[in-house]
Amino acid sequence: MNELKAVKQYYKPIQPTVSANDNEISYQEIRPNKKNENFVYCFWQLKTQKTLNHDYKLPSGF
Repeated sequence: MNELKAVKQYYKPIQPTVSANDNEISYQEIRPNKKNENFVYCFWQLKTQKTLNHDYKLPSGF
């Protein structure tokens, strides 16, 4: 298990960004429980506040 903890110190995935003034999309990040934190960095979701007029596209690389 120590090897996994060492790897986690050097790993930080790039999360999608949502503009602070974007009222249509919200981003939520949730940390895993202690039992899973060495295997899962985090859970995240993008959620619309209302029906979008156009498809939302993540920046290149996601």
